[in-house]
Amino acid sequence: MKSLLLVALVLFSTVNARSDYFPENYEYSRARFLNEVDRLRTIYPRAESSEILVGSEKLAINTVYLPAMKNPRNLIILTSGNHGPEGYAGSALQYLFSSEVLRSLDLNTTGILLVHALNPWGFKHHRRGTENNVNLNRNFSDTRALFKTRNDEYDKLRPFLEPTTPIRCSSAFPAKNLLLEMILKRDVTQQSLTEAIGKGQYGSPEGINYGGSDFEPQTLEIIALLKRIAAPYPAILHIDLHTGLGKNGVLHVMTKKEMNDRSTRALSSLFRGHPEDSGRYELTPPEAEGFYEILGDYATILGKLFPEPARVIIGLTAEFGTVGNGLGGKTETINRLILENEGYFH
Repeated sequence: MKSLLLVALVLFSTVNARSDYFPENYEYSRARFLNEVDRLRTIYPRAESSEILVGSEKLAINTVYLPAMKNPRNLIILTSGNHGPEGYAGSALQYLFSSEVLRSLDLNTTGILLVHALNPWGFKHHRRGTENNVNLNRNFSDTRALFKTRNDEYDKLRPFLEPTTPIRCSSAFPAKNLLLEMILKRDVTQQSLTEAIGKGQYGSPEGINYGGSDFEPQTLEIIALLKRIAAPYPAILHIDLHTGLGKNGVLHVMTKKEMNDRSTRALSSLFRGHPEDSGRYELTPPEAEGFYEILGDYATILGKLFPEPARVIIGLTAEFGTVGNGLGGKTETINRLILENEGYFH
């Protein structure tokens, strides 16, 4: 577990990385990632790379896998671009990891998998969802029963969340209607609003946080890749890199409820709350104020694929906060989601 501890602490202590880590756009980010793959191949001859092409533009998800050279014990997975525009920060962290952190790990026992731009169309076109308007972070599961899920709270608020008129100005504030509903009728609370929007919904293809009617092509491809690569490793740390939710300027290391006892103990061991770490990140469980559990969560898929109680599987969402998680931040976030969706479709 020492390798897992090292990568977690190093990554989470360098969130104020230099601005030159951040790519200009999807194309630049992909080209830089491929250059890193070529560089890694010269150092690690067993490095494997793959490319998954998706959507009408055949945009690429690129991966590189460095297998443990002797005895596979630990696997570290870093994924960027699950939500398209969040690929900028995710790409920066992947580049920092491959160029500065990787050399300090013991690759005799530790394997590395980097997944670049899980949602390349969204990265290129600055949309959280895919070309099919699917939020990939509501699209991962080991069963298609996910797509039969109902979100009654979303259905109740759908007229407020999905305006069907063009946006007349950039300062439009459609979320005011939701706030009035909360104040006047009092049957909408902060929590029900958070669940309605954040949980994911499977009934409105042009709605917010649509999880799809079936798996997206990259979902199936990535699940197959994870099944193959993760199989020999008894301990896995998967960090899915995001931005947005949480206190401004704070990295929230978001844990998951769906972990076996062994994984829960390992998580406590990795993040002991050392005084040195207090200013670097906050360990944030899904029940923390302003946060929520989601359906189809990518960071939990490995636990579903490998349910054996002897395995240690820690799936984390690394969420770099930008707008805050209080009522003001929530309102701003919801307003942006409504505007972005309304602008794209109408």
